Amino acid sequence: MKQVSAYILYDNNNHVLLMHRTSNAPTHPDCWGLFGGKIERGETPEMAVKREAQEELGINLRNVRLFKTYKQEDQYGKQIRHVFTGPLNFSLAELRANQNEGQNLNLFSLDDLNNIKISKNDLVIIKDVIKNKGIEDAKQAEAKEEAKEEKMEIRMTNQEIANMPEFQDW
Repeated sequence: MKQVSAYILYDNNNHVLLMHRTSNAPTHPDCWGLFGGKIERGETPEMAVKREAQEELGINLRNVRLFKTYKQEDQYGKQIRHVFTGPLNFSLAELRANQNEGQNLNLFSLDDLNNIKISKNDLVIIKDVIKNKGIEDAKQAEAKEEAKEEKMEIRMTNQEIANMPEFQDW
């Protein structure tokens, strides 16, 4: 069974970034859909999603986390999809300038998804992410990571203070 990694990046308003596939795409031509692709031999799902982001948009993904793994089937066959979520830390202009796959990209709200051509499987995933707070969970994970980094900086600062000669006798 084919395994793929996909990613959902979102902005501060919980709009999700989607790619408009070309009319000659091998699957779901001329539809809006998730970014991502096939996991290559020797890759983990996380390695694959980061490689795909670099290939498709020229970006290095940071602060993405695995939301869920789906087993799906459609007219193109069966697949296992590892879906990652994370914050969108790039402007649309920058992403469009570096876009190497698809004919366009854009941000969509949950309501917008009813007015675009999108595969049923992608729609199920996006609704699941929003419904089950995958976006919020990823935001919280990012905040925890930032807090951990700040704590490390503070801890290092306190350690440096403790090593100062005037505090040696304390």
